[in-house]
Amino acid sequence: MAKTKHKSQNIDVCTLDGAKCINPVVKLLVKHVPMFIRSSQTPNQFFKVLTSLAIQKLSIHSIQRPGSNIHSENSLHHNLKKIDLEQLETVNHLMFAEQVKPFIIPGKKYAFAIDLTDDPYYGEKNGDYVVGGKRKASTNRFFSYATCYLIDGNRKFTIGVIPKKRKC
Repeated sequence: MAKTKHKSQNIDVCTLDGAKCINPVVKLLVKHVPMFIRSSQTPNQFFKVLTSLAIQKLSIHSIQRPGSNIHSENSLHHNLKKIDLEQLETVNHLMFAEQVKPFIIPGKKYAFAIDLTDDPYYGEKNGDYVVGGKRKASTNRFFSYATCYLIDGNRKFTIGVIPKKRKC
């Protein structure tokens, strides 16, 4: 019996390796989010570690390995607390726009989509970005955010991520 070769349904989709995903993100973060780090670690290295962890859906707690070149968990936490979240919200759209702009054709009509996401949170109850909600995954506390996308045929571009803040 002859085997039939099936063509991939994702012919126009390219797969990006880690460097192709991480490097543009790190470049934008270094440009738009000033970091003052008093150690041998540079802002570029700091954002590269955080971006790598985010892509792999890992926390800072999972990075310590014997012989690792990555700075300590405490050092990463310390520097992470230096990021001004309100400033990050302010430059958020600028960073996404910079990446999407080359693909936008003036005068062309585009569709948009919005996703609402609740990521379970198991830490302390305080914080402006920890919100309550319907119980899911053994918690009723979440990081909640809206993601806005520009849709161009089969391509979907993220153009904004807006966090939900806890009501005071």
